[in-house]
Amino acid sequence: MQRSHILAFILICGGYFLAMYPHTMVFHRFYFGDSGWPYTVEMMLREGLMPVTDFAYFYGLIVLLINKIWFGIFGLTPEALLYMYIVGIIASMYGVIQTVTALKLDRLANFIIVVAGPIMVNAGHLLLTPVHILEPALLINALAAQVRGRYATALALTTLAALIKPSLAYVYGLLLIIQILGGWLPQQAHRPPWRQRFSMLLPAAGVGAAISAIVAAYFGIDRFLQTQIPWTASQAYADFRFGFFYGVGREMWRPQEWTPAHYFFTIAGAWITASIVLVIGTLVSLRYLHTTSGRFIVTCGILHLVFVCFLFGNEWSWIYYPYILFIGAALVIDRGLKYSNKLVQLSCMFIGLTLSGFLLFIVVFFWMGINGIELWKTHSRNPQTNMLYADREDREAWAEVMRLSQTQRVLVLNRTNAAHIFSPPVDGPRVWVLIRSIATPGEMERVRQQIAQANVIVKPEWHDNDLLEWPEFAEDLRPFRLSQQFKRFALLTRMHPQK
Repeated sequence: MQRSHILAFILICGGYFLAMYPHTMVFHRFYFGDSGWPYTVEMMLREGLMPVTDFAYFYGLIVLLINKIWFGIFGLTPEALLYMYIVGIIASMYGVIQTVTALKLDRLANFIIVVAGPIMVNAGHLLLTPVHILEPALLINALAAQVRGRYATALALTTLAALIKPSLAYVYGLLLIIQILGGWLPQQAHRPPWRQRFSMLLPAAGVGAAISAIVAAYFGIDRFLQTQIPWTASQAYADFRFGFFYGVGREMWRPQEWTPAHYFFTIAGAWITASIVLVIGTLVSLRYLHTTSGRFIVTCGILHLVFVCFLFGNEWSWIYYPYILFIGAALVIDRGLKYSNKLVQLSCMFIGLTLSGFLLFIVVFFWMGINGIELWKTHSRNPQTNMLYADREDREAWAEVMRLSQTQRVLVLNRTNAAHIFSPPVDGPRVWVLIRSIATPGEMERVRQQIAQANVIVKPEWHDNDLLEWPEFAEDLRPFRLSQQFKRFALLTRMHPQK
């Protein structure tokens, strides 16, 4: 990657971060969404509640210890998570630059990387949680280490990523072990002896053992094992009806209200194009496993297929691993342009230009340009939303909630939230994410007690907020009736006095 490409990559990622900043720090994602759970979980830990037994949780427990240290330094403020986010973006950008530089891509492939850069490093998109900050930073740098032949480093970083989020990192770790034990090491003229191959596993074993011991000592071995084996996560996926082909994930590539514009004004067009390129490139590259680029393409292809077939959730799940997809697809196009067959070259040129056009339009023109300008025009910070960004309608709606909370018990009823931390005396469930199939009896009882004590319920209009329909809460919710409807949430008021 030449200096001009590196500079363009940094500038577009930085510009995207600034353009989407009001979206990153928008109030409803912290108050009602995923960005709120790190604060609620930390508060529960301070109150003596423990994951797995007192509240459901299926990410790596080391995340909660990192949270504890981080929030201990910066406090339970939205800015604390923002600082971690910035560190994660910088680390991810470094990994992408290292990867692409080592691959020695030509101009068209580099352009694809540049325009896809903001979504590869998640520079201002949907998920702002420690898990989704740390995992990509580790895996991107693991990919960079692999392509540079530093397999021991790659496996150590992947091991740490698996302890952060026990998901795709397991598959990547297995692929790295196969390559190490198979002796496919680019810096070796001949296959190294077995003793040397096994020695390359030691750094990862050391990282895994050290982190596991710390986590097990703090939380207990049973909790550690239950969170590292993703059985609970699979139950939650079934509860949410997740899945790419038959679940709610179909909305990403085949929405119910389908129009051709969907593929131009969302990531769907670029994502599908890159996926087809990567799958074809993976099949072709099985013949070239003796080369660094061949192994890298196959690695990216397998990881992407596993993600799509087994780990894809809802229509926004594409944001989890776009770096694997677009780096892999860019490498396939680059190598295709260098192929001796003229038809292959022309096909790769056409596909590369098409993919570049998709990404240039949706990422740079539409999201960073049009959406970014609109966000800054309509959103501003406000003390009542803890200096988080909100538009005028949301500010006025939340002001009404705060007015009610001065004389009545107000409860935000959502699967996850941090409203009770950022805007007391408003209350909220003490949960990580409330999922019916894996919820503990304790957290269900806590929510029932909070409903029983509430006079007003704030029901966020969140995509998966169906708590009002749960039979476990039906009796406690019976006295409540809709009193006001706002864009972001509804207010339900108790119709007769509590006994």
